[in-house]
Amino acid sequence: MQIGLDIMGGDHAPDATISGAILALDALDESDRIVLFGDETLIKDKLKEKQADANRFKIVHSPEIIGMSEQPIKAFTQKKKSSISYGFHYLKEGLIDSFSSAGNSGAMVVGSMYSIEMIPGIIRPCTTVVLPKENGGHTFLLDIGTNPDIKPDILKLLNTSSKIKTGSLSIKYLPLPNLSGLSNILHLSTFNPSSSISLV
Repeated sequence: MQIGLDIMGGDHAPDATISGAILALDALDESDRIVLFGDETLIKDKLKEKQADANRFKIVHSPEIIGMSEQPIKAFTQKKKSSISYGFHYLKEGLIDSFSSAGNSGAMVVGSMYSIEMIPGIIRPCTTVVLPKENGGHTFLLDIGTNPDIKPDILKLLNTSSKIKTGSLSIKYLPLPNLSGLSNILHLSTFNPSSSISLV
């Protein structure tokens, strides 16, 4: 598997992202390869600083950076040589199997919507985090901020719980999970009373 990682994205990049990539090597199979997107010279200097072998990674030189405060659509379309733009280009062309970034989440949404095809039935992407449970297993929490506006089209997705349940099966081979909604501005009247969703 070819795993793409934006080295330039995030509040603590590139140190934190480089450190994470080095740690990930121990958890991956020898056939897996981490592809680093960012300034090649900077990446090699950081790897050397952390006494890591640069030959264990593939580096794609990306001279531009999309900042955390930049307007997503404008930045993604204008900065064609940014690490996020290059990452999605490689993903679209099948040169990598996945791409992640701790950087501008809006630019990641734009990239996922316009560079690669959406899953049928999914209106817009969301950011997901996996949380461990005290009694074992995991909780998938979505969305954690990519879509801050509570709009009817997003709430409608909660009523199509089967898509999320099916998705979790394909991701982690989990049994059908319980599905709950959490919001501080949620209007109960939005939901179909016959829905299988529980509000907590």
